[in-house]
Amino acid sequence: MNNDQLLIDQFLSSHPEIAIASINELETEEIALLIETLSLDQSMVILSRLLPYKSGKALERITPERAIACMDHLSLSNAEAILRICEKSISTQILNGVQPERAKYLKRALAFDKDLVGAHLEPYVFTLPVNMKIEKALHLIKSSKAVVKPHVFVLDDEKKLVGYLEVNELITNDPNRTIQTVMKKVPRTVFADMNAKDLLENWDHAFIDLPVVKVNREFIGTVSRVSLAEFKSSKATIDNSAIKAGNALGELFTIGLTSLLGSAESNLKP
Repeated sequence: MNNDQLLIDQFLSSHPEIAIASINELETEEIALLIETLSLDQSMVILSRLLPYKSGKALERITPERAIACMDHLSLSNAEAILRICEKSISTQILNGVQPERAKYLKRALAFDKDLVGAHLEPYVFTLPVNMKIEKALHLIKSSKAVVKPHVFVLDDEKKLVGYLEVNELITNDPNRTIQTVMKKVPRTVFADMNAKDLLENWDHAFIDLPVVKVNREFIGTVSRVSLAEFKSSKATIDNSAIKAGNALGELFTIGLTSLLGSAESNLKP
């Protein structure tokens, strides 16, 4: 191990919160390089504590041998969360290489019947850690390749859903404040094993996308009304005009986001 690697390894052991916060700001390729070069134990620390949308994409960029080793030694909960983000072909390759009993569990955990909400997840979704400062959050949003929606969901250190905020709240608030001070409580929790039709009948129209969690409140992605539209029933007719309007709002939001963040970043500069 060279001196740079040794310094990173020691800092990760002594100050994991500070180290992970810094690593979260790196590009995916840089994170992947760290995972490849550090010890297996430290690589697993990084993967298990990264923001969910970053860990899965970092895993895609390391060698299959290293990815399989990590997935073989991480907790099943962490392995499941990371593999959910990965592209199907890569997660399948990894699952074919891990221990048979572990692979059996993970395949079962990652699969949902098509009439359940979990089958229609968007797992590659931008999220924010609860203790991050607004200034850093704005930087992450601008540089992220993950899906950024009007409502950004907030996670704690255990990747459990603790709140949400609107992007404009980041732009208009003091950049030195933390996410925790401006976030709101999520009014409704959606579980992955809920029936899709039941969710459609009781959709919260304040949200374009709803957060989906496991029973322990671990965040696993979002689901949109549009993605569930195929589950029409004779008892619940979906308003297609409302769906189209929701899509249009989402597109307008995406178009305007870069401009807004550019202005916000300019205001932050001295």
